[in-house]
Amino acid sequence: MDNYLESLSAEEVDYYELLLDSLDDGIISSDERRFLDKQKVKLNINDSRALELESIAKVNVVNTRLESLSAKEVDYYELLLDSLDDGIISSDERRFLDKQKVKLNINDSRALELESIAKVNVVNTRLESLTTEEMTYYDLVCDSFNDGNISNDEMLILNKRKTKFGISDERAIEIENMAKASILGSDDTKLQDTDKFIEEAIVLWQDEKNEEAIKLCDKAIEIDSDCADAYCYKGLALADLEKHGEAIICYDKAIELVPNYTDAYNGKGSALYNLGRYEWAIKYCDKAIAIDPNYANAYYLKGNALANLEKYGQAIICYDKTIELVPNYANAYYAKGNALANLGRYEGAIKCYDMYIELDPNYAYVYYNKGLALYNLERHEEAVQCYDMCIELDPNYADAYHNKEVALDEISTSEFIGGAINFAGAILGGYLSGKNIKY
Repeated sequence: MDNYLESLSAEEVDYYELLLDSLDDGIISSDERRFLDKQKVKLNINDSRALELESIAKVNVVNTRLESLSAKEVDYYELLLDSLDDGIISSDERRFLDKQKVKLNINDSRALELESIAKVNVVNTRLESLTTEEMTYYDLVCDSFNDGNISNDEMLILNKRKTKFGISDERAIEIENMAKASILGSDDTKLQDTDKFIEEAIVLWQDEKNEEAIKLCDKAIEIDSDCADAYCYKGLALADLEKHGEAIICYDKAIELVPNYTDAYNGKGSALYNLGRYEWAIKYCDKAIAIDPNYANAYYLKGNALANLEKYGQAIICYDKTIELVPNYANAYYAKGNALANLGRYEGAIKCYDMYIELDPNYAYVYYNKGLALYNLERHEEAVQCYDMCIELDPNYADAYHNKEVALDEISTSEFIGGAINFAGAILGGYLSGKNIKY
C-alpha cells in the first residue's frame, strides 16, 4: 500500500485523502459524492483513475477496521458477510446471529458496529459492479431516501429514470436495497432503533400481545420504510388477530422488498388458508419450499390445506416430511393421525395420536380423536378411557360425554349402536394450532 501511495501524483494524493475523509463512516454519501466529483475535475483526475483511487481507499478503510478485530469478532464478521450475501439479513439469519453473538461473547453494541462494517463492505463490493446508468440510479435513490423515506413523487421520478436507463424492476429493487443499506449502515442510531423495535415486537408477538407488536413494527417502518422484517412480523400479529386481509398486504410488501423471504411466503399461505383459500395457500407454501426445501412449517401448512381439500394421501406425505425435518413437531403427528383416520386407517391414526401425547399429554382433543379411532376398531373400553381423559382436561366438551355413553352402551349390550363414528367432514384447525376440530 505504501509503495502504491508513493507512486501517486500530488493531485492524486489530495484526492485520495479526500476519499478517506469521506469514507470515515465507511460510506460515501450523495453530498460527499457531489463534492468529490467537483474536486475530481478541479484536480484534473479522469473518471477511470478516480474509480481506481476510490477502490484502493475503500480497501484501506475496511482493512484498517478489520485489523482491530479479535478472533471471535472476525468469526462473527464472517457470519455477517454470509448472511448478507443477498443484501438482507432474514429473520432466520437474525436468530442464528443472535445465538452466535452470545456464544462468541460479543455485546450488542459491538455486534451492531460489526454489522455496520459488514454492510458497508457488502455495499462497496456491489457498487463496484454497477454500470454507469445503475450508479446514477443508485445516487438518485440515495438522494430520495436521505430523509428515511421515498415519497410518492420521488418514486414516480425513480420509475421514469429506471425505464430510461433500461433497469429491470428486479435489478432496481436490488439497487434500492443497496442504497438503503448504505444510508442505514452509516447511521448506527437508525439501525439500532429499527432492530430494537423489531426484537421487541417479536417478543410481544410471541406473548400474544399483538396490538403492541403491531405498534412497534409501525415504529420500525417509520424509521425504515423498506424494513421487510417489520412488515412480516406485523403480518403475523395481524393474522393472530384474524385480520388476514391486512396481514396479506404486509406479507406482499415484505416479499416485494425481499423476493426470497420464506417467512413472508409462508405467512401469506397461512392467511390464505385461514380465509379458506386452500389452493392458493398451497401455492405459497410451494414458493416457500422452493426457496428453502427444509422449511418444516411450510410442509405442515401445505398438509393442512390438502387435508381440507380431502386430499389426505398427499397431506400425509407433507406431514411425514415435516416430521422428518422436525421429529418433535407434535401438531404434525396429530394432523397426520386425523388424515389417516379420514382414510379409515385407524391403527395408524392411533399411533400418531400416541406420538402427540408423548410430546404434549395435556391436549384434550387428541384423546377425543383417539377415542373415535378406537371406537371404530370396536375397542370400546379403551375408547371410554380416552373420553375420560378428554373430559378431565376439558370438562365442558359435550361430544366427549355423548360418545362415552355410546361406547359404554356398546360394552354393556355388546351390540352395535348408532353405526361407526367416522371422521368424514373433520376440518383441521388454524395453522400451527390444528386444535379446533369441528364435526
